[in-house]
Amino acid sequence: MDRDSRRAQEADRLFEEQRARISTLDAAGIFGAAVFAAVMFWGQPFIMAWSVVLFSQVVSGFFTRRVREPLSRMMEIWWVSGSSLAWAALPLLAFNEAGQVEGAWVLTSILVFGVASDAVYLPQTYEKNVVLTSVAYSIPYLLVLAYQDMWSPVILVLGILIHVGWGAVGISGLVDDLISRRVDAVISAERAHLSARTDGLTGLLNRSGVMAELRQLAGSDAIVHCVFVDLDDFKSVNDQLGYEAGDRLLSRLGLSLRAVFPSDWKVGRFGGDEFIAVGVGGDLEHIAQQLAALRIAPETGLFARRTRFVHASAGIASLPIRVGEADELVSHASAAVRAAKSRGKSTVVVSDETFRENLRRGRIRAAALEQGIARGEFVGFVQRIVDLDTGFTRGFEVLARWQRDDELVPPGLFLEQVERQHLQRELDRAMLDRGIELLQSLDAQGRTDLTVSVNLFASHLLDGGLPDFLRDRLDGAGVDAGRLVLEVTESDDLSVGDVALEVANELREMGIGLSIDDFGTGYSSMTQLLSFPFTEMKLDRSLVDRVGAPDADDLLKALCDFGRRHGLQVVAEGIEGDRQLEAIRRLGVAVGQGFHFHRPTAAEAALAELASEVTTRGLSAA
Repeated sequence: MDRDSRRAQEADRLFEEQRARISTLDAAGIFGAAVFAAVMFWGQPFIMAWSVVLFSQVVSGFFTRRVREPLSRMMEIWWVSGSSLAWAALPLLAFNEAGQVEGAWVLTSILVFGVASDAVYLPQTYEKNVVLTSVAYSIPYLLVLAYQDMWSPVILVLGILIHVGWGAVGISGLVDDLISRRVDAVISAERAHLSARTDGLTGLLNRSGVMAELRQLAGSDAIVHCVFVDLDDFKSVNDQLGYEAGDRLLSRLGLSLRAVFPSDWKVGRFGGDEFIAVGVGGDLEHIAQQLAALRIAPETGLFARRTRFVHASAGIASLPIRVGEADELVSHASAAVRAAKSRGKSTVVVSDETFRENLRRGRIRAAALEQGIARGEFVGFVQRIVDLDTGFTRGFEVLARWQRDDELVPPGLFLEQVERQHLQRELDRAMLDRGIELLQSLDAQGRTDLTVSVNLFASHLLDGGLPDFLRDRLDGAGVDAGRLVLEVTESDDLSVGDVALEVANELREMGIGLSIDDFGTGYSSMTQLLSFPFTEMKLDRSLVDRVGAPDADDLLKALCDFGRRHGLQVVAEGIEGDRQLEAIRRLGVAVGQGFHFHRPTAAEAALAELASEVTTRGLSAA
């Protein structure tokens, strides 16, 4: 609807509101005039009948908008036309009494009321006709009063008519101006409200708009569905093609999503490349299939053929939400889309009871995570690192486990949360303490030849205080820094500035070993090996699993040769059987670890097994 049409519509609405309000007041005044005339002319049958007629007109005006056609039309004719006739007939009915002073002033009072009422009412209903109408109403009164030689009331009425004539135009213009301003204010408020709820790029609802619609659905008995949609690899579109191309892609995605969801659903852009849809009913399975199959090209035309399509991941949650629970439904859908993105592209995850229970447990763990680290609830399980020729222990790797009440939480359930809560430094330092304690226990057994490896988040190498922390801990424990190895998973974090390199060099000057863990799984392995002072590289278990295949053996042999040429100790992770062990040996790898030798266990149990190994080793030597 254009602005002029919208203004006309709003003006009509305000006009009708104003007319109804003034009509109510006018009707009350007419009723009062009828009662006043009946009291003043009590006993005059014509005047009493006139009062009853006027009263019936007031009643008809009250019911005009409350009854159906054609009765409402008849009532409106009686209200408008009949009142005019009754008003003009009153002085004729009271002709005999007009000769009396009291009667003349009664008629004059009623006439003054009528003219004043017209001055307020008529400019807004019959535009500029207030003067002509007032004169027409006044003529019977003026004639009767003049005939009775009552010139004082006549002069009074003429003065009022002149005053009304001059003021009517001003009143009409004032009313028109006020209505115009009111219309502009209403339209501006509506536009501001619409703008506050609409996304300027896609034309969809924005976050506030979607949440407002969702809250309107709250409290109903129906199941409310919320679908969270997040583009995959959208950042690459902005990086490679520019932000304008990214904006055009988001606009086309908005159009595509409107076609995916039922027409009565509300679809909005939640922010960035995140979209959301809420509604009741609909085939969720069909919606999920359409979302999984969604493909959006960053550009159209020839350029699109050289650009890979962008996919979308989605999370679906369905709950009978009560008032105030809209945020909870969105939170479930948001958690589901995060899980979908972690599983791969074009994936849809439904937040069912099992998912929500796992999410609840995860939130509880997240709330307790920082306290758990501070309370020392994170313990170090250990796994042996062995000499592949002899099978004897060369060292231990410390693995983080969370001993929470009676539950031993594996790292897969808390490591990602540690990164989200930025607790890498706290967890690393707790596990470094466990590793140094293990070195002390090995010294107590006289095994000063064994090393201890502790995993470290790559981002911790950006902490310039790490060397001082380790120096204080190692000196306080009285153990040799050369027996401590820090394992860092290959990561882009290692290439951020010079801080990580400075920290790594200082650690090496202290004698601490540095190992690049899970080697061969990322893109920056070779660069990091050449840039950082690593002393060890651990072949990732995914490569070890493929050992024996010609292509895998060629790759592993090349990696081992590369490591040895650069003076690195090569360690094979994930050895689980004799076949793998023999194949790794043939490649010249001397050190390894895996379930074939030892499963992660508590440090006390591992130390007890080590004592048995020493006895066995002594017997073998004898």
